[in-house]
Amino acid sequence: MVIISNKEDLIELMERVFEKYEKESGDILIRNTNRENYGKLARVLSEISRQLPYTSADLAHDPYEEDAQPNLDYPNRKYDITGGQLKDAYFGIVSNPRPYLIDACLIYLTGKGSKANHDKEFAKPLRRKSLLYGNLVLKPKVLLLLLLTSLTVILLLGLIILRLNRKEKGIEVAYSPSASEIKALSGIWLYYTGAPQARSNEPNRFRQFVNNIVEIKYHKGKFEFIRHGANINHYGYMVYNSPAIVSIHSYVSRKKNGEVLSPSHSLGRLDTLKKRMVALSTTWSFESDNRDEIIAIRNLYHKVADAGSLNQIINTQENAACNCKIIEWRHGNSTKQYKLQYKHLDKDENEELKSHLNEESILLLNPRKDVVLLE
Repeated sequence: MVIISNKEDLIELMERVFEKYEKESGDILIRNTNRENYGKLARVLSEISRQLPYTSADLAHDPYEEDAQPNLDYPNRKYDITGGQLKDAYFGIVSNPRPYLIDACLIYLTGKGSKANHDKEFAKPLRRKSLLYGNLVLKPKVLLLLLLTSLTVILLLGLIILRLNRKEKGIEVAYSPSASEIKALSGIWLYYTGAPQARSNEPNRFRQFVNNIVEIKYHKGKFEFIRHGANINHYGYMVYNSPAIVSIHSYVSRKKNGEVLSPSHSLGRLDTLKKRMVALSTTWSFESDNRDEIIAIRNLYHKVADAGSLNQIINTQENAACNCKIIEWRHGNSTKQYKLQYKHLDKDENEELKSHLNEESILLLNPRKDVVLLE
């Protein structure tokens, strides 16, 4: 009678089964935690185990009740043995394996089950150190390999969870900019738009444009910015979608309930050599008397400084005289003031503004002929 009294005995039994299978089949059974490696042997043993209800008298093992569904396919029959069961037994994960697995292994090795009178050497409690057991005791590299595998799995799961959390928080960035790309977009930019031409209640809107000034700072994967306008300010962020392609998101204000007022979405192409960016934007006409409307428009950005801060100059005679907003740029000992105000393209010497911000640069949500003036 064979006694399987502990995990070491079970591991030794599995090792003997593996050795016989390798010798007879010519296959090398790779002994790792991949259950697929044990699949062929599991099918061989299953052909033995499925007959156990009918072989107790001839093969000397405990009786087994018949399988109620013997015609099912492998591995769905009652006494089928799987690669996972063999793997768990070999690695000592189970201390009390199913009896039909033990009987199938013994019949495979000796032709008889657990109740037979086997030869004395085999019938003793199995104590010969198996290959795996010896490795676990004598070769720390195996333990180190298992530890590194576990740490790798944990790291991958952590990265997946981190990625999901970043998506939930809305900070997922598809493209990670280089240091030079971060430097190229960060800083102080002049911004020009022809949006005033879309305000139907302003009679002097023909070829009118306005300049703003923008302060952009890189923070945690995004470029946060404040755009100071002649009348209102915009707040938002930019991200690189790919080299030289920038998405721009802004709004005028945000309510406590999360509602965003006057959102603007833009896509721009950055020219780092010319320190210039042209963007197409879906924004607002910012028209008074509740006549504000969504428009599409072309905007121009020109970089004027790589760093510095912006502050508004108020309560001065110059403010009153120019009828404008004055923003002062300061960096170290350097300062410069910018006047933000509405102008006419025909009175400006900048030919680029005339070609980019004229009446052809605006698209209305609902086509009308009486809004953007052509002459």
